[in-house]
Amino acid sequence: LLAMIALVAAEVYGLYHTRDGQPDYFDTNSGITLCKPSFLTVTTFGCAAIGFLLGLIQVLPELKRDRWAALLHRPVSRNVIFFGKTISGMLLYTLATAPPFVFCVWLAATPGHFVAPFVPGLALAGTADTLAGLLYYFAALTVALQRGGWVGLRALPLLAAIHVSFFVVGTLAFSDAVWAALLMAAVVC
Repeated sequence: LLAMIALVAAEVYGLYHTRDGQPDYFDTNSGITLCKPSFLTVTTFGCAAIGFLLGLIQVLPELKRDRWAALLHRPVSRNVIFFGKTISGMLLYTLATAPPFVFCVWLAATPGHFVAPFVPGLALAGTADTLAGLLYYFAALTVALQRGGWVGLRALPLLAAIHVSFFVVGTLAFSDAVWAALLMAAVVC
């Protein structure tokens, strides 16, 4: 809930923020648009931060010796525990990131906020950023669950997530960005 509130506040600020403080309604870059750089920066970094923190918070408190031992001695397999955590984590991530983005899309689509008609294609970049943030959730799970070993191997899922984020921001095709984010999330999972 706190992540959702923080993200909606940051995204609305990204929509309304102008450099000089006075919006010029004839300039399409200073109106409320979902392709505004300040808004896309918030969706890129905000969704990634929420996904990463959610993945760490979900696993790190249980790694203490007594809690982990009590969890593993339950009459269920490790796969059931992992998939239960993963499904609930993906649901929490979706509940934390999707409503703020949908609210901002609704705000930009409402007449009177933007000088041009709303084009649904404007929401594709933010949607790709939100899906790429799911990769950060899986990267955090992988980083937190790895024991020992070299630190570089533990950071590899995070580096893969950062690489995919650069790809998502740099690509022009929405389908390429979505497929890259979802396939890398499946690989890291």
